[in-house]
Amino acid sequence: LLARHIPQQLKDCRTTLIPKSDDPRPDAEDYRPITVASCLYRLFSKIVTRRLEDPLSLHPRQKAFRSGTDGAFDNTSIMMTVIREAHNCGKELIIVSIDLAKAFDTVNHTSITRALCMHRLDDESRTLITQMVTGSSTIIKGDKGALSNKIEINQGVRQGDPISPLLFNAVMDELVERLEQTGEGFKLKGVEVTTLAFADDVTLISRSHRGME
Repeated sequence: LLARHIPQQLKDCRTTLIPKSDDPRPDAEDYRPITVASCLYRLFSKIVTRRLEDPLSLHPRQKAFRSGTDGAFDNTSIMMTVIREAHNCGKELIIVSIDLAKAFDTVNHTSITRALCMHRLDDESRTLITQMVTGSSTIIKGDKGALSNKIEINQGVRQGDPISPLLFNAVMDELVERLEQTGEGFKLKGVEVTTLAFADDVTLISRSHRGME
């Protein structure tokens, strides 16, 4: 932590492809890559994650991976309340649900750096996180245990790394913040609701078609 340096051996990982269905096609899209590093790295990553949870104050509309709350239940409750209110008052309501494909795998490392700067994270912590997300490599484990050659990881956050959910939320925070500032959401008890986010599942809410556009 003090040196803000991670040995390359700790950044070498192994990726296992988990089928998304019982009968997957022989396509990469039908598999979820779970990347696991060494026990020592995962312990280190968990320590860093816990230290960053308070400094990285995320937007309350992002409900995924938040300790002490059932984010899926909260978002569903808000959604049902909005729908019921619009129905009872005869108001127009437009809802669009978006699932960002391969969101974790395609996060740009530059976006992570920008997100950390936006949250005013100190230079030392940003340097450490940059060390954690860049310069990594992995070996893919096949169905029969066969191993691929080493592959450099140049983008994305690793599914299986304790810090990945926090970093992904930090990147998504910029999008959520901008959407909430549009003023095009549905007012619920004086509070405007524009976005409901749960990791890469984003629901947009507007009181008109024009607002949704």
